[in-house]
Amino acid sequence: MSERIRTCLGCRRQLPQGEFLRILRGPDGVLVPDLKKRLPGRGGYACFDRQCLQEALSPTRLRRAFRGESTESISVDAFVEQLLLQLKESVKNLLGMACKARKAVFGKTEVREALESGLLRFVAVASDCEQSRRQEMTDRCEKRTVPYLAALSVADLGQISGRGVMDFVGIIDRGFAEQMIVLGDRLRRLDLLERRPDALPVSTGSRKSRSREGR
Repeated sequence: MSERIRTCLGCRRQLPQGEFLRILRGPDGVLVPDLKKRLPGRGGYACFDRQCLQEALSPTRLRRAFRGESTESISVDAFVEQLLLQLKESVKNLLGMACKARKAVFGKTEVREALESGLLRFVAVASDCEQSRRQEMTDRCEKRTVPYLAALSVADLGQISGRGVMDFVGIIDRGFAEQMIVLGDRLRRLDLLERRPDALPVSTGSRKSRSREGR
């Protein structure tokens, strides 16, 4: 069964609803992002794009989408901040599922070995990983055209892996990897990834020093 076609409230582009973010109007008129499209209530749709959200959250577009029902005004920044939390939680949950399914490898040594053997499909790189370690790993990923994402901290990756602080978690399953690529692309399009001169936050394939090689 094909997905229903929806229209972006911002740019008016029409796509299957799975490609869009759902904007939910709660019973109290508060607008919240509904990333999983499961919450009850009236909703509108928008691209994962700041400019589209800026247009979609304008009073005129909201009145049209919700048929004149009142909504509480919300800034794009505040709305996107809520969305960032949901997207990061989805990244954490997906990585956790990959770990439980034994479709993940952990730390520099295991990730590098899986990368060199051709088994690796995706790498989660800690956003606060030491610059030289991050650069070395992302260079290897670029060389092998393996996508990577730097959206979580060493503490996040450590908690997910259950192995303490962790710089790298690799995924060896294509299905999990494809879902991670989608999440990374949405973070990138919304400009939600850390921006530093030395940061390489996301690729589709094209702080305190760690003393242990395997981390």
